[in-house]
Amino acid sequence: FLAPFLFGGSRSLSASTSQRGDVRVERKRESRCSTWDRGPAGIRKLQPHNLERRISVADIKLSISSRDLQHASPSPGSTKPPIIMASSGFITYKTITLDVADQIASIAIETAKKNGFNPMAVCVLDATGVPIVTKRMDHCTGPAYATIAQHKANTCIRMKKSSRAYGDKYLPDDATPGKMVRILSQIHSNEGEIASFPGGISIKCKETGQIIGAVGASGAAGDEDEYCCLQGVWKSSIAEEIVTEPADHSCTTVKVEE
Repeated sequence: FLAPFLFGGSRSLSASTSQRGDVRVERKRESRCSTWDRGPAGIRKLQPHNLERRISVADIKLSISSRDLQHASPSPGSTKPPIIMASSGFITYKTITLDVADQIASIAIETAKKNGFNPMAVCVLDATGVPIVTKRMDHCTGPAYATIAQHKANTCIRMKKSSRAYGDKYLPDDATPGKMVRILSQIHSNEGEIASFPGGISIKCKETGQIIGAVGASGAAGDEDEYCCLQGVWKSSIAEEIVTEPADHSCTTVKVEE
């Protein structure tokens, strides 16, 4: 079907390629091209040096808009699916900035201080799970709690739910051996970098529901860790544009109500 585009004319030609890579064209009707040499058995063989243009994909530039492709549909009776193409080759997403991440971590730590919670570490991740800010209170055990805080936040990004919800799903009071094996396998598959206990929260865009970041805290009790993370997000400059998971806290040891 490419011949009319390459050589001009409105008369049809059919093409095939031999094992040697030569392009052979059988004349169905009288052609307007007169530079071909006659080959065996009435087949006319194209001589590349006689052609003004070589047959190649690069020579054929089809100008089809993405709108046409999105609305393309198969012909009646065709078994081929419609052509569907994204309007862009990129996926865009929102994530929190360094400034916002610093706000969240600082507010979470101040909340822990005001309520007399044990010293904790707080880790804030972006939408892809990369740490933006990690802060550790004085007298908080160094590597242990900072690592656990990051793993709690990792859970929100990788498993698409808060670390509390992840634990509740697989470790209820009546957890079966099958569920225990499943969660252990998932944790092992993630190289131990997810957690199944409270203290990690998701930050979601209110408009789209997309996860734009996560916060994890460790060092105090699980409910206290989670409470500090929630307060950090709720009091940040993006509070009106986001929702959190969980949507509310479960802490019963709060001394200073916010």
